[in-house]
Amino acid sequence: MTTRKLYALLVGVNEYERPLIPSLKGTHKDVDHIQNYLKKRYQETFELDIKVLKDGAATRGNVIKGLEQHLGKATENDVAIFFFAGHGSWTTENEAIKASNTIEIEKTLICHDSRTATKYDLSENELLVLLSYIGRNRADVIVLLDACHSMEFESHTGQTTRSFGGTKKPRKIEHYLYDATIKSNKFYFYKEILKYKKVKNFPKPTYAGFYACNTTEYAEENENGGWFTQGLIAGLKSNKTPQTYFQTYNAILSEMIDYPVAQTPFFEAYNGFDVNRIFISGEASNQKTKRFKVSRDKNGTTYSIQFGAQLGFPLDLKRSISFNLFGGKDKLEIVGTGEVQFIGMKNSPIHLSLPSMKYAEAYWAEILDFTIIPMSIGFVGAQGDLDALNKGLDKQDIRQVIFVTNVEECLFNLVWEEGAQCYRLYEKNRSVFILEFERLSIAKEDLLELLIFTLEHLSQWHSSVELSNPKSGITSKDIVLRFNTPKIEDTKAVQCVYSKGGFEIQTDLKNANHLPQKEYEKILLESEVDEVFDYEVGITNVSFSQDYYIACLLISADYGVIPLDSNIHLPARGSIDNIIDANYSRLSIARYKDTNVTNYLKVIISKDELPTIEGFMLSELNLEQKLEDQVKPRAVAPERIKIFDWQTSELAFCLKRK
Repeated sequence: MTTRKLYALLVGVNEYERPLIPSLKGTHKDVDHIQNYLKKRYQETFELDIKVLKDGAATRGNVIKGLEQHLGKATENDVAIFFFAGHGSWTTENEAIKASNTIEIEKTLICHDSRTATKYDLSENELLVLLSYIGRNRADVIVLLDACHSMEFESHTGQTTRSFGGTKKPRKIEHYLYDATIKSNKFYFYKEILKYKKVKNFPKPTYAGFYACNTTEYAEENENGGWFTQGLIAGLKSNKTPQTYFQTYNAILSEMIDYPVAQTPFFEAYNGFDVNRIFISGEASNQKTKRFKVSRDKNGTTYSIQFGAQLGFPLDLKRSISFNLFGGKDKLEIVGTGEVQFIGMKNSPIHLSLPSMKYAEAYWAEILDFTIIPMSIGFVGAQGDLDALNKGLDKQDIRQVIFVTNVEECLFNLVWEEGAQCYRLYEKNRSVFILEFERLSIAKEDLLELLIFTLEHLSQWHSSVELSNPKSGITSKDIVLRFNTPKIEDTKAVQCVYSKGGFEIQTDLKNANHLPQKEYEKILLESEVDEVFDYEVGITNVSFSQDYYIACLLISADYGVIPLDSNIHLPARGSIDNIIDANYSRLSIARYKDTNVTNYLKVIISKDELPTIEGFMLSELNLEQKLEDQVKPRAVAPERIKIFDWQTSELAFCLKRK
């Protein structure tokens, strides 16, 4: 039997050729830790071929050459690992790429000689081409990045962030992979421009990626190296039995939750990479993977899979999720594949791909390339109770939450109150508890169900669904929202928030009126004393042909739904000065003992008529599902309107005591 090969390219950059880029201290240790782990763990099962690039050797040209010439040698059944530790950054995308991609900022890795002469960062679009080349012979490709793509360099106590400022000037298309050693890679983007006048076909490599943090956080290091690499090694060593890719990610997350950094590792797999196999070795796992039922819809021509946002899947899904399909819940033979592109509240539409044209009434599906990042719930109480809660989550296969002891980083905390002799659930920075229960209840399965139910509905109102969601037919170009307070003295207390280059920028309402038009994301009302604000919300439809229907809700600090008005008809080119009912035009800033109160003004925009006000008087906060059920059917297609046919926009009233 031919010995499988494991190719690894390990890159660590502490020192940079350009003096302006700050030095790091821990990337060499990260490389050494990864190299030692691979040698100790896999030297008997793989033929190892590890290439290391540090500092002066980690030039842009050498990294690209290593990806093409070293990792590119991997063939079917081999494994190719790319590990990078160093500064991450960003750049503005070239217009020809942006024309198809809609993402204005592309993330980058800063090599040793980046930003000197014509030496650019290694961008994510370049990396996609290189990963496609590496995986052309069906090798398993794994990417591990201990770097971040935040917008500035910061020093923390005993730690340094692996981030450096980005560049707003986009590079020319001929400067993408200009120094590649493989001709097809070197001219990939250039040939797209010649053929289509833009980059139309983006490469779709099949790979698994583990990243140090999400795009709003910093990847940090201390004297022992990067926190992500430390968590990765500790997570891999924590279980003596082999772990799947999913389990590996959860092990890293469990380790890093207790680290003194606000850093959430991120994991995604792409283009059908099967994450239910054992990490690196690729062997089938003995663990039974959770399956979801796929059922034929009533119309008999489409299928839906029985999962959605209530299980933690994101409504604003930015890519498809791939599945293997089975003929039964316990069947082993794969009968086809499936793909989900839109997420509903309980069910999501799925596209099936089967070798036979004869379709069954139902299938069972296993997720191939997606994982739910669980919400961390802070826990203050007895260790035995913490273990019982997490054991209960495990037993019920609840993946969307995890209880941890690092309460400072959590939005919600479960705290033992000695005086009241009960556990209470709190939102961070709020003194009013949401839920309470006795210690004896921890062993009961319905307690966890109640907790998850409560958290799902609370977090639903905390996350915005962007109006310009690319999956929606409604765009921010069609609708303009305006916030106004009639009293000039109130304008200083009203802060308008917008994003620029990844930063959140605030300006008061008076100043905002003198600035060029911005896309403001939320309104903050800040006051040192109890006050009452009069406010108005105007709305304009700038579309030439599309009518819209508007509803307006106030989601109170106690998560109650107050309908302000509904089914307001807004014709094409129409405008309404104020959509707020006169009875609700005053917002009081007065909450007993609260330090941070948030009320959301939720504006719902639909292409179809919405329910009457009674339709919004909900005993539960699953508004999106209620809307999906109640919206009138289309005149042309009689099936129920899908959730992605309408979107919401929020103005968040964050009432903060100074």
